[in-house]
Amino acid sequence: MMRKASLLSVWACLPALGACNRHQSTLAPFGEQADQVLSITIVLVVGAVVLALGLALLMRHAIRAPEGRLTHKGGMKMVLWLGGIGPSILLLALLLYALPAMRPRPVADADLRIGVDGEQFWWRIRYAPPGGAVVEAANELRLPVGRTVELSLRSPDVIHSFWVPGLAGKMDMIPGRTNRLVVRAIKAGTYRGVCAEFCGLGHALMAFDVVAMEPAAFERWLTAQARPATVTASPGARLFASYGCSGCHSVRGVGP
Repeated sequence: MMRKASLLSVWACLPALGACNRHQSTLAPFGEQADQVLSITIVLVVGAVVLALGLALLMRHAIRAPEGRLTHKGGMKMVLWLGGIGPSILLLALLLYALPAMRPRPVADADLRIGVDGEQFWWRIRYAPPGGAVVEAANELRLPVGRTVELSLRSPDVIHSFWVPGLAGKMDMIPGRTNRLVVRAIKAGTYRGVCAEFCGLGHALMAFDVVAMEPAAFERWLTAQARPATVTASPGARLFASYGCSGCHSVRGVGP
């Protein structure tokens, strides 16, 4: 029976393992904000476990205590300290621990600014380096490690939700409004972001890559991308131009 119970528990846990990965997980942060969120989550979970264990021990004590040992006065004192004052102190300590992470992050003039537009159904990315040319790309966000980046999140049509679990928290993209998300990558690698708001029949297509690069490699990539795009004379390019697809789907004046 014990072996069957163990096997059953293992099989019950297997579906949860499908969410375990290193490229799209809040448990594998590569951004400063996501790393703080993970630390706060661990502390909050420990606090919740402490409260739950305290409640369980209190119930055990009440059930096993000999008859007449628990008086009304003693019970009310226990409720006051263990049910009111103790949890309040613990929750206040957790709140004070989490408050610094809620402060707005400062952005300097020299920091990199990237515009992210949620289209139907793809992502338009615009890099605006200080004193440099604006570079447009699609469905791939590149970030320099160790540098503060301000993301300007917009949507021209429907509500999207920008979410890179390993980088920072979610932020909605609402038509007619620009929301700003300040991030800092702390580890190089290739990760994944998604739209966390159902935005239409193409919602499942709204995944995108996030590439955190060393600063020198990022600067080389950005310089290369700033060069004029090359238009290839091909049947696909002619169809793209003749059907007017560039009205919605062009990047840097050419194909998708």
